[in-house]
Amino acid sequence: MKLLFDQNISHRLIEALSSLYPGSLHVRMVGMKAADDDSIWVFAREHEFVIVSKDSDSYQRSLLFGFPPKVVWIRRGNCPTETIAQILREHHPDLESFHRDKRHAYLVVTQSLACGKVIPFSLPEGAFAKEHSRCRRTRLERHRHGADGA
Repeated sequence: MKLLFDQNISHRLIEALSSLYPGSLHVRMVGMKAADDDSIWVFAREHEFVIVSKDSDSYQRSLLFGFPPKVVWIRRGNCPTETIAQILREHHPDLESFHRDKRHAYLVVTQSLACGKVIPFSLPEGAFAKEHSRCRRTRLERHRHGADGA
């Protein structure tokens, strides 16, 4: 699984996570440092990347368009790069499972496994509300908004 880190996540994660996520890139490495979300989305889809972001834009796109690409939304707020690296290391098996899953478009990482708190979030009005109501709530939130909307 190759991760594509967007502008709001440090490019230093590439080296820190290279053994777990080989082939991963940061948008600045492919000349997309100032690219809009649509351009990043298209690049990720065409090159089979999973987008990793700390903002909700990619998550919201996955609600509208399904996948590919898949999206990992890290909901941690301001935190050191090493904290993000630790989260991605701890959740590596979960991300691998998510990547292989043919039903889920996005994965929300809300906390480190060491913390039991789950941060709820709201869905934009009317967007897949029926499907969202059946979603599993855990430390990782996985949703079924694939390319077919099923």
